[in-house]
Amino acid sequence: MKNSSKSMPAKSSAKTPTVTPAKARGRPRTLQRDHVINVAMESYWVSGPSNVSVNDICKRANVSKPGLYREFGNEDGLQKEVLDTYCDTWLSALFDVLRIEQPFSASLQDVIALFLKGRGMFTQPRGCLLREMAMSQDQLGDLTREAITARQHEALDHYAAWIDNAIKRGDITTQIPLDIAASYVDLQFGNAMTLIKREEPDEKVEGIMLLAFSVFE
Repeated sequence: MKNSSKSMPAKSSAKTPTVTPAKARGRPRTLQRDHVINVAMESYWVSGPSNVSVNDICKRANVSKPGLYREFGNEDGLQKEVLDTYCDTWLSALFDVLRIEQPFSASLQDVIALFLKGRGMFTQPRGCLLREMAMSQDQLGDLTREAITARQHEALDHYAAWIDNAIKRGDITTQIPLDIAASYVDLQFGNAMTLIKREEPDEKVEGIMLLAFSVFE
């Protein structure tokens, strides 16, 4: 009598191969973008953008030069990011003060207080980074120069609006054309920051600013 039962196939002793996911090519992205920007901003702000090299930034931020270039493209890209961060952080605080609806004299006092408060936030004195970069822009790249121009126009628009609103409220009277008045404000704010960088006393900074803006009385 034939055995009608089917024979069971023998189990294979071969093990199923383990598939290991392929590793991503290149070095892992461990660079902390904000950290590098902050280190670069500190360096440019204190020493001046033309006096700080990419190698200096890499050493201070503890990052590799190839890693920095992968993140920002080149030195020009880094400098533009630094300028944008500075303006979006520090200049925006100034613009916020200028937009407050209050008498011109009170607004000016708030501006002076903001400048002097900034002095106490750092261990090393510093001025206006936008102004520093503008003065060195012949040594900077195209992206940074374009950003400088755009940010300068933005600042002048805010200063013109500040003066115009004060005139409309009757706080000040002046025959100075608005564009010239805005440029004058820009110069005086920059001068105040230069005085602070030179570590002039608070009373001197305030006195010079009040004198400078007395032309609008």
